[in-house]
Amino acid sequence: MAKSKKVWAVDNGFEEIAWESPLEPGVFHMPANTVETKPPKFDPSKKTCQWDGAKWVVTDIPKVAGNTLEQPPLPEKPAIPEPPPAENHAHEDPEEIEKPVIDYRYKREGEYGQPWQQIEFITENGLEAWQARVAEIKKKYPKE
Repeated sequence: MAKSKKVWAVDNGFEEIAWESPLEPGVFHMPANTVETKPPKFDPSKKTCQWDGAKWVVTDIPKVAGNTLEQPPLPEKPAIPEPPPAENHAHEDPEEIEKPVIDYRYKREGEYGQPWQQIEFITENGLEAWQARVAEIKKKYPKE
């Protein structure tokens, strides 16, 4: 069974454990920032205890007058605007409703196909065949 001994943290005087090395009997692995000197008894709720390099120093915890932590005021809720009234086109003549403008770009995109289709075409037919096809599509749907 591994041997251990008590050591104390230098920043608060709390107890820690140092374990004996399994390779070097009598040598203990000290946790970082610990000492073997036991601190004096103190009440951690009222005092602090710190190692100054040569001895333990016990000081009072400063008292805070009143409650200095206040909850900040909550922000005002923003006004939520009313949504615009929905447009009802049921009473309009279908001929009078504006149709979306479809320009050459959308027509060309439809002819080109999806990117995976373009890659498949190039893979099966070669880049020159794809370039010829693009030229035909551009001729069919010129810029307006």
